[in-house]
Amino acid sequence: MYLLRNGNNGVAHYWNGVDTVCKMYSTSSMRKKKYKVSETNLGKKICFMCQVNNKKLLKPFVDKEYEQAKEEFVIQLSTM
Repeated sequence: MYLLRNGNNGVAHYWNGVDTVCKMYSTSSMRKKKYKVSETNLGKKICFMCQVNNKKLLKPFVDKEYEQAKEEFVIQLSTM
């Protein structure tokens, strides 16, 4: 799941159900009313610190859309 800012601004954050993976939600002055949780990142870039911290987690966040697109790409290449 992702935490997204309403509108076109900003980046998507990995959302673990309580906080962003980068801890920005709980430690900064984010205007929480301006954010929503979404199943998709809606094409927004992923927060750099979320990506870095995600690699350190025991159970990293998996971007299902990315993994599915990667699998489809590999299948296309193998059928050529």
